[in-house]
Amino acid sequence: MFSFWKLLLLALVVAGVWAGITIYKRNQRQREINEARAKQPPPNLGHIKAVACRVCGTYIPERGAQRCERADCPVAV
Repeated sequence: MFSFWKLLLLALVVAGVWAGITIYKRNQRQREINEARAKQPPPNLGHIKAVACRVCGTYIPERGAQRCERADCPVAV
């Protein structure tokens, strides 16, 4: 009727199918995550144009620059 080897083979087949389904689902989930990341727009790094200071040569933002602690620092470049 049922022999040890037949039951062992059945258990191995069931374990193999279960492992295959698990691996397939994991790969499918990872593929969906990668596709979602690819659809997202690239992050805005907020690049700011910088210009060299006329006095000391240090690069400062073109807009919204504030005075440094030097006495001869110009307010606007």
